[in-house]
Amino acid sequence: MSVFTGIKAEPEVDRSPIDLARVALEAIDVTPHVERRDSLKRSIDAKKAALERAQERLQSVNERIRDKREPDGVSIALALMEGADLPPPPTALEEEKEQLLLGIRELNRQVNDAHLLLRRPWDGLKKEITEAMAPVVHDIELQAQEITESIELLYAKTEALRRIVQTGPIDGVWQLMGELVIATRESRYVNSRVRFPVDPEILALNPLEPFKAMQARIPDEIDTPNPSWLRL
Repeated sequence: MSVFTGIKAEPEVDRSPIDLARVALEAIDVTPHVERRDSLKRSIDAKKAALERAQERLQSVNERIRDKREPDGVSIALALMEGADLPPPPTALEEEKEQLLLGIRELNRQVNDAHLLLRRPWDGLKKEITEAMAPVVHDIELQAQEITESIELLYAKTEALRRIVQTGPIDGVWQLMGELVIATRESRYVNSRVRFPVDPEILALNPLEPFKAMQARIPDEIDTPNPSWLRL
């Protein structure tokens, strides 16, 4: 006699879109994104410090150029005795000024570029979040499609009923659903139909005597509304 024993496997439960997104979000490593932001800040600070030094040096050079004094023999002799750099001639100061101006322009450009990047420091992280949230986005698209189809069917039902009953609530809902149908047709995010089927339960009323007496028949399908039709 054989005896089979074992643990019954738990049925696999499908994860909801938000659960799938949560798993993907938890797997995102934010470290490189934070480091990138911090690196941008450090880079800006370093460039601003260099820019400040360059501005100070430029001011000093401009002052010396304005003096328009050739290096005198005493200053040169003193520099030689102390082993210091010789006083630069005016032409050297002009060249240094041009170099400083070029450097300042470039530093300003780099600081501005870094500030532009720092205004949107999380673009890369948002891209990863968007990818992680794909199941939720897809679920929303499906819900939107279902709602669109429900609106179309409700419009068809109210349009059909308006042909056999006279009541304000039906007219009001018909107008609202018609406006929503038109709005969905203008959207590229949902698929809409040109003709909408009427509820079979409503169609089943066609053989009844009141409708036969009026020679009224509820149609199987209803056309897409025209905005001009919806004016009550």
